Amino acid sequence: MSVSVALAFSMALAVIHWKADGIRDQSLVDRRKLEDFAAGVTVSYVFVELLSDVNTGASLLGPAVFGLVLGGFSVLHVAEEYIYATPADTRSNFRLLHTGFLTLYHFVIGIALEIVTGTSLRDGILLFLIVALESGISSLAVGELDPEFLESYWAKLLISAAPVAGTALAFATSPGRNLYFTVFAPVIGMFFYVAIHDSLKPDSRGNPISYVTGVAFFMATLGLLSLLL
Repeated sequence: MSVSVALAFSMALAVIHWKADGIRDQSLVDRRKLEDFAAGVTVSYVFVELLSDVNTGASLLGPAVFGLVLGGFSVLHVAEEYIYATPADTRSNFRLLHTGFLTLYHFVIGIALEIVTGTSLRDGILLFLIVALESGISSLAVGELDPEFLESYWAKLLISAAPVAGTALAFATSPGRNLYFTVFAPVIGMFFYVAIHDSLKPDSRGNPISYVTGVAFFMATLGLLSLLL
């Protein structure tokens, strides 16, 4: 059953990636409010769930897990800074790099979904919720890293298929916990970056109520899932 749930989550992410250009533009809610809401949810997930995951990984891999988390954080930060420092009219030259990065990221997410869901349905739902928000409306949304990405049919297809392929591979190979933390620790670092980046944007349009609503939504969801599952 767990693999069916993980595949369902991965397929839902594929649809979100494919429709990424419309999710933000067609929303009935102000885009910045959505970003603040997503930031509240992500920050809550980082502090309530991921910190304990890092400690669990450290018990298996030792201090190396912290280096992997730092690597994920740094790679995403450098990638974003590099992209935004590049003139808009030349960013298309880096489309292959951006596509490869996002494909690998969501491929790892697909692997994580299968492993996490197999261990705890509650944790699998939480991971899916966070990634879905990030994919649709956060600073890690598909359309954010490369403004010209959405023009490429094959790039969208690759990234949309990546989580499904990752879930299928994890089901076929049944990777152990050590390998899981090795590949997922950098993603945890990326979650840390998104949480900090989206919650500290120096923008006068920021909406603290939306942020607090995101925190409350996550805590309510966590409490409900803990009761039900």
